[in-house]
Amino acid sequence: MAFKGALLFLVSMLVTVPAAAGIDRPARAEVIEEVSRFTGLGKDAVSLVFNENPDLLAGMDEAVFAIKVINGFCEARDTEALADLQDYALGKAIDKMKDKLLPQAMNGFLLAFGVYKTSLEVMRDYYYIPKFDGKIYQAYKAARLEDLRRGDTSFESKQTAFSRATTQKSSGYFVVKDQMYERMIKAKNYQKEQIGEKLEKKLRSQIDDFWRDRLELKLQQEQLQAGRSEMIAALWQNRSAQVDALRAKAGRAAGPEGFFITQRDLPPGWKLNVRERTKPEEMTPRKRSDGAFAQTVKLTPTGYREKDGRFYDATGKKILTFMHNSVSVAIAPAVQTTPTGYVFSFKERVKENILKNKSDYASAARILRTWTENGVETGYLALEDQADFRRGDKYVAVFIKGNWYVTIEIYGFSLRDLERLAQDEEARSKGRGSGYILKTPASEETLVHLARAIAGKIR
Repeated sequence: MAFKGALLFLVSMLVTVPAAAGIDRPARAEVIEEVSRFTGLGKDAVSLVFNENPDLLAGMDEAVFAIKVINGFCEARDTEALADLQDYALGKAIDKMKDKLLPQAMNGFLLAFGVYKTSLEVMRDYYYIPKFDGKIYQAYKAARLEDLRRGDTSFESKQTAFSRATTQKSSGYFVVKDQMYERMIKAKNYQKEQIGEKLEKKLRSQIDDFWRDRLELKLQQEQLQAGRSEMIAALWQNRSAQVDALRAKAGRAAGPEGFFITQRDLPPGWKLNVRERTKPEEMTPRKRSDGAFAQTVKLTPTGYREKDGRFYDATGKKILTFMHNSVSVAIAPAVQTTPTGYVFSFKERVKENILKNKSDYASAARILRTWTENGVETGYLALEDQADFRRGDKYVAVFIKGNWYVTIEIYGFSLRDLERLAQDEEARSKGRGSGYILKTPASEETLVHLARAIAGKIR
């Protein structure tokens, strides 16, 4: 009855082998997330550093891939799931990483992993594979741990532990082994009466190899899980110089200087107007006398030929006139203390503006609506209409996020104003056509796009 019970226990838990999962190389977003988790830096700050210093990413993605491999092996639910993580690409990658990236503590696991993979290939095509019998595994584990403490990783140690586990009373192993043997010869179309002693011994030995290697891999996975934190810490330690460089650069990017507009923050149809031989990605916000950081840029439409600061039509002959949109950004601490000791809160000021429905950032501006996207605590959008349409409009975003008070101002012409300018030009040119560009007017949509981009960088 004991043998029958063990047999029923194992056979009732038959499972199919899951589909291959693999461990893919990490995408850029995964690298940023993992580096952010380890360093404690905000994801936006890490992303900014990688954008500006792509060489740092090249080393980090290898480290994160190694961590992904360790985590993947640790978190596989069983030995079949472990085996299915391996594919050709991963195997080649592990071979390259083993000496440089993967900790030596993984060697025992990787050895057991390779051995089990071979045994599984011999057995898996013929039948379903039963799950572990906990009693057999615990006996095997107890015997092996004694040897592992002494540093004994020999085949003899594994074989001795396997014999102890499978010959214990009521293990049920040999009943299962007989059943697996019967399935094997049936799948191979062998005639039982024609199988010689030598072949039978070989087939039964393959079954033993499979179970022993399976038990060993489970043990090595547990060892891997127990040492995971130390292994990942050691892996990061090997990248300490790179991590220090990242921290130094991200520390600067995490301050107000890192919150400002770059080319990648602009909506489609715009580009930063390069002035004074300064590349857009090199623009550094200035610090004003009041302690706030400020940045002023001009936006230029894309898709037009440009030479010596002038824009031309498709023929390259007709000069087009574009009313540049000017963007100003100012970022200051939300709470400030004056030299006399008076504490001033921009947060309360913004709330009061909203309550009064009037912006005191631009005295003539009227509040369009409140704005609290992207984690913004309190904020609003405002518009200052100019009495003379030729002077353009001013769109303003004011908000508080974290410890920062942010204002964004876009000065330019609305679509309505540009159309009126074009009509005037048409009249003056006596029907020869307008030279004004009308496709990129100042608008609330542009303001919101930039506000979202800047708020998204603040943690």
